[in-house]
Formats: sequence, structure tokens, C-alpha cells
Amino acid sequence: MPTMRDPSPTGLRKSAAALIATCVACLLVTTPATARPRHYSMSDFARVQKVDAHMHIYGPANLLVAAAIRDGFHLLTINVDDPDHGSVPRQLRDAASLRRRYPGRVAFAGTFSAAGFTQPGWSRAALHAIDTAMAQGAVGVKIWKNFGMIVRDRRGRYVMPDDPRLEPIYSMLQREHIVLLGHLAEPLDCWLPYAKMTVKGDADYYRQHPEYYMYLHPDRPGHDEILAARDRMLAAHPQLRFDAVHLASLEWDVDRIGPFSIGSPRRMSIWLPASLISSIRRKPIPTKSGSSSSATRIGFSMEPMMPTDLRTTAKRQPTSRPTGAGTGGSW
Repeated sequence: MPTMRDPSPTGLRKSAAALIATCVACLLVTTPATARPRHYSMSDFARVQKVDAHMHIYGPANLLVAAAIRDGFHLLTINVDDPDHGSVPRQLRDAASLRRRYPGRVAFAGTFSAAGFTQPGWSRAALHAIDTAMAQGAVGVKIWKNFGMIVRDRRGRYVMPDDPRLEPIYSMLQREHIVLLGHLAEPLDCWLPYAKMTVKGDADYYRQHPEYYMYLHPDRPGHDEILAARDRMLAAHPQLRFDAVHLASLEWDVDRIGPFSIGSPRRMSIWLPASLISSIRRKPIPTKSGSSSSATRIGFSMEPMMPTDLRTTAKRQPTSRPTGAGTGGSW
């Protein structure tokens, strides 16, 4: 996971400016020959309200939010069942505090822990964790890549995203119209040797986290196997509001990104580095109508993991128990 090297307000402003410039370039997709392309320039930065749809913020984060307010950013901080981020209860405490202190500016998504998955009552505990997060104002719930890559059952088999023991969670989220943010599988680089990776940040991350570097673990499920399990789960829950983060782990083939996001209440968010965006923008993202506009389905983010007073992600601020967290929704 990338870290922000300069967490000062000035550094954030520079990073945000770079983000907007890159996102603008990415959104300049093919348009009909008769239409004049419309786009933002850097002169629009101050007046355009922006949403960073994937960050992880911990601690007070007063300096970060002050910079976000000044530069017109709304922030979504996403809790995640990752040991690097601390305990799930601590993440929830920090996220709920941010929402209370900065209503309408910071929103958050909760999560649930996979700890104790093989024990009786795990599903009830996970549902309780989700209810607790939603009661404190969460706009969605995240499921992480440990399902499919790390978590095993009593027989040593990897627990895939369509495991029946996860069914009570999916059914409740669908019934209550709560968004599920899914980081399932990884970029295809995760299954490749370092020399064949296309993004330097991926190589850096897997050197620091070999436990998630699937190339080193050929006994674990393959990329296609995990995504197939995810897609079976989505097919079984057609009304589930699903936000596929990290381009649904389909960053390597834009021809699959458009069809994935069509025909169901799905959205996707893109995690920068700019090297990934520049590789994506070389080819328009197809949509159902045959055009190449991705603006209504894809949100952009930087996903830095911020230290104590500086960490983040973004979505809409609900006025009551939220029914979802669609990127670009009303604040």
C-alpha cells in the first residue's frame, strides 16, 4: 500500500493537483466525432468539488481535513481487515469520530473481521460488527482480499468470496440496500514474477508483504479462480450494491471493465499511481451503448495510508441510516 511521503497540507495540495490532472487525462475518452470534447483544466481546480473515494485515515487528521476543505475535497475513509491498519474496533472509532467532527466532509465505510471464521457464531459476530458500524453512520461495508487468499477453513481449504458461510452477510447487505465495497483478489501483477510486473508500486508492496505475493504461493487460488467466485456471488445477489475497488482486479484488460460494471448496481474505483492510469487511458473503456464514457461508473482515488494526524477515503454523507454509498452521490 502506498504511503504519502509529504503529509503536510502543502504536500496534500500538490498531490491533489496531480490527482486531478491525471484523472482529467483519464476521463478524456473517445467521444463522437461531432461532439466537442469537454474537459477540466487546472484553472478549474479551486471551483470543482472533488471526492477522493478510497483513503484510509486514522487519528485526528485535523490538518488533512483542513487541507481537504480548502481544496474542495470530500473524503471517504474505508476500514479494512488488514493487520497493517490496526484493529477493526480502533479503525471504527477513528472513522466515526471523523464523521462526527466533519459532517458532510468525511464519510466512512466499516468492515468485519475474519478472525474466528471457523468458530461457531462467526457470522453472527460479523453481522453485529456491521450493524455497529452502520449505527455510527457508515455508508457501506468492505470485504477484503483475505477471503480467497489467506483465510482457510478447518480442512485447510481457502475460503472463497462465494463461501456459504458469507451468505448471511451478503443477504443482509442486499436486503438493507447497503453497499459492499469489494477488494477481492489483487492486480494480475500479484501472480507474476517481479520482472514481468507492469506497476512499480506493486513490486514494492509485494516485497514488503510476501504473504500476499501469490507468485510465491502457487498452492493458493489463482487470479481467475478468485474472480470467478466473486462473480458467482454477485450473480446470486443481483440487487447487491457492489463497489469494486481497484478496478475490480481487472486493470489488465479494459475490455472486461465496462461489461463488469453494466447491468447491475455496481461501481468501480481506481487506485492511482499515475502509471496505472496512464496505461488504462491508452484505451477507451467500452460501455453497453458502445460509447466509451466511464465517468458515471468509475471514481478516482489515491489511497494513501495516513499517519496519526493524516489518513483517508470518500463518499456521501447520509442524513439517516444509509442505504448505500454510490460514488459521486449527494453529500
